[in-house]
Amino acid sequence: MLRTFYEILLMTLYWAAISVSELALMSIRRARDRRIVSMIVSYRVCDHFRNSGHSIPVSAEA
Repeated sequence: MLRTFYEILLMTLYWAAISVSELALMSIRRARDRRIVSMIVSYRVCDHFRNSGHSIPVSAEA
């Protein structure tokens, strides 16, 4: 009886750890995808300004 309780507890902890790690991987992938999209958008904006002959706006602090 006690052995099966510990086995069930161990399996539950095992599956919980797998679920948490999968959620962490999904959030890391989502953050990476967001960063890639923002890099593409900023490149397109800079490319647009370069092709249109305007100077690229730069903040005063930079």
